[in-house]
Amino acid sequence: MRILLVDHHADFARAMKEALLDCGFAVDVTRTLDEAAAALGCASHHMLLIELVLPDGDGLDWLKQLRREGRSIPMMMMSSLTPRARHILSCTNSSSVRLRRKCPRRILNRP
Repeated sequence: MRILLVDHHADFARAMKEALLDCGFAVDVTRTLDEAAAALGCASHHMLLIELVLPDGDGLDWLKQLRREGRSIPMMMMSSLTPRARHILSCTNSSSVRLRRKCPRRILNRP
């Protein structure tokens, strides 16, 4: 199974990629929505794991655009937003799973 991970925080993305690789997944990492769009066009991904706040745009808006285009790739959203902001978003999005993007420092600081 190939996963596309979209997150601009290098330490977090590295830790997530390592964990997913350890579980047997193939992982492509991109840092921006433009890179993610290019990656979706180059390879077949079975899942999209995406941060909501990215340097070149809003991940939620991009996900909605993918759905309007008929892309049915399963997706999980990650966010460090406040609980209230996450609740508001949960009422307005088409993702079935949200992950709170909070990672212990000891994991991020692994060599």
